[in-house]
Amino acid sequence: MLRDARKTSGKEEATPQHLQPSGTPSPIDNDWLFNYNPQVDLILPTGIHDIISQSLLSCPSLVAPPSYHRLVMPLSTILEPSFFNTFIKSGNILLLSHGRLDVENSFCLSDGVLRMSLDTETYERAGLQGKPSKFGNGPGLMKRRRFLVELNLRSTSYLTGSKSFNRLKRACDTVFQKPQVFLFADLSPSNCAALDPPATPPSAVAAPATPEILNQFPARTITPQIDSFSDVLVPSFKAPPNSRPHGGGKSEEANYHREVWRDWAMEIYEYLSLLLLPSRPADRIKAADSVDTYLSTYAVDDAHTDSITRIRLSGLVPARWVNEFWGNLEGLLEGLPEDKAKMAWAGMVVHGFDDVPVGPTGKERGSLERCGSAYTMLKLPEEGAVMVWDLAGGQSE
Repeated sequence: MLRDARKTSGKEEATPQHLQPSGTPSPIDNDWLFNYNPQVDLILPTGIHDIISQSLLSCPSLVAPPSYHRLVMPLSTILEPSFFNTFIKSGNILLLSHGRLDVENSFCLSDGVLRMSLDTETYERAGLQGKPSKFGNGPGLMKRRRFLVELNLRSTSYLTGSKSFNRLKRACDTVFQKPQVFLFADLSPSNCAALDPPATPPSAVAAPATPEILNQFPARTITPQIDSFSDVLVPSFKAPPNSRPHGGGKSEEANYHREVWRDWAMEIYEYLSLLLLPSRPADRIKAADSVDTYLSTYAVDDAHTDSITRIRLSGLVPARWVNEFWGNLEGLLEGLPEDKAKMAWAGMVVHGFDDVPVGPTGKERGSLERCGSAYTMLKLPEEGAVMVWDLAGGQSE
């Protein structure tokens, strides 16, 4: 595990975090499993994609792709019996409001925990128990401008009619009454077959009918968008001789070899970033590129020309679906004929929403983390190891 301390205020930096040895399972670390992901990109050689495409499209994670709703409603809607009992007490959902972090009031809900990032005036009017935000505040008691409220709606304190429930309902009716845009995803097994069932057991009481709000805003199913790009320069993905990610002692030579490996890892990350520009790969990694070296000195070292296929999913993609999809892909790559398996590589980039009050582990986030919670994974050819890069913002802990 590598924890590179190159983080400065207001600056985002990708650092190589993990190298999974060959022959061992590589589940995604919980520190990167962010639930609120607007986009997932998978890239692999077109030749490999052509071999596994039918099996990949028929794997559980793509046979039942995630779906989501874009709702316009006041926050009080989640406390209506049909919604509260079905999706919060008994089920498991994701809910994320639209709003700029540390500037506007924002709300998110996952695993039954409702989190609110509120300005001081709204917090005082709501009358809910919270704590001063770590971000968006100045030093001293008189300069607290934002508060974070966390409410576990699955606890017995929030049974319908209880004091805590009524306090939250009053705040919703009097302070949060304005309708706003929410992204909603139902993670229950019946709605997303690739995901595990929720940890909370179903209620003994029969589930109410589907809330009317979901009928007003139909579900949007995430459909894979597949694009192929020819004549792309592809590196060998082989680390320089004698370089290593960690270990080797404290000698100058060992430090040098570790730095060489880190530089190589960052070059690979830069290449993947150029490969995944919004519309098409950058001209600098095209085989026909002939830019004047006075304008750009970028070059792909030890490269060959190949065709690349990109599979893109856009919407609200939950973390467990990402983990399941990567596991399906690894299984298909390992099942290739030996000559193909040695040359097979694949990368996946998961983009997180920027304006979510908390990170994957529940730690509070600030507005300087404009990178959201993005991470990149690359399954290397031949050795089969998996590299992971984590994007760290200036307020990352």
